[in-house]
Amino acid sequence: MSKATPRWTEKQLAADAAKSSAAFRIERLAPTEAWKEQFTKSNARFVALFKELGQLAPNTISDAALASAYKLNLGEALRYLSGPPISDDDLKELAEVPTLAPGVLSRDNAKLRKVFSVIQQTIDPYRFPWIVEKRAPTEREKSAALLASSVLCQTSDR
Repeated sequence: MSKATPRWTEKQLAADAAKSSAAFRIERLAPTEAWKEQFTKSNARFVALFKELGQLAPNTISDAALASAYKLNLGEALRYLSGPPISDDDLKELAEVPTLAPGVLSRDNAKLRKVFSVIQQTIDPYRFPWIVEKRAPTEREKSAALLASSVLCQTSDR
């Protein structure tokens, strides 16, 4: 015996739509702990990346620092230095490397440098003016770049 397809009246549909809209507004307009938690994690990745790579100061990023960044699983944060951010697949294609696996890149300086070369060529000049200008960042620039990068990464994850 088959069940009959349910039928709703216009009044029932309108009431359910109004209920859904109200629930959406409540959820969307309330600051969420999940957003705060994810932002904090994203920010921590960029703080760690800046620390690992010497505040991203030009000519200070060694192969060992890059390898360490990949060992610490900061590859995603590295991709977000680009403007716009580069996907894993695009980065592999542009760098002509078969993988971005941390274990592989951290042991292969040639591949690591190919990947970082792409990131350097596509660095976001608005968030990282000191890299483009080949100088150390000011505290204000560093803080602004950390905030902007964390938000960018966070919003892309949603």
